Amino acid sequence: MTPSNRGKPRASRVEVRKFLAGLKSALASGTVTSYPRSKNQESLAQLGLDQSATPEILGMLQVADYSGGPEPHDRGFPGDVWIFGTDLDSMELYIKILIMTGKRGQKCYSCISIHKADYQIFHPYPDG
Repeated sequence: MTPSNRGKPRASRVEVRKFLAGLKSALASGTVTSYPRSKNQESLAQLGLDQSATPEILGMLQVADYSGGPEPHDRGFPGDVWIFGTDLDSMELYIKILIMTGKRGQKCYSCISIHKADYQIFHPYPDG
C-alpha cells in the first residue's frame, strides 16, 4: 500500500485541535451530517455498525489521527476538506470531513467519507 496524503497541505497541531474542538461542538449539538455512500456503509457493516455510529467515531478523533488538509474543496463540494485516519477493531478507517462556512459565519460539518482505508494513512503528528 502507498501512504496516503504524504506531501499534502498540513495544518499545525494548534489548527487541528481547533478544528476538532469545532467538530466536537457540532457533534454535541447534533448538526454534523454524513453521506450514506455504499463504500461507507459497507465498511461500517464489516465492523457491525451502521451510519448512526458515525458521530461516535468522529467524536473519538484526536490530533494523532490527523492526516491532511485543509484542502480547498473536494469533487465539487465547496469548503475545506480535512483527512483523518483511525483504527477501529483492527480496521484502519479513512475519514474525510468537509467544513463549510455559511453566509452568517456558521460552520457546517459533513463526513463525506468513513470507510476502510485504501492506502496506509500518513499521520504527521503521531504523538498528538
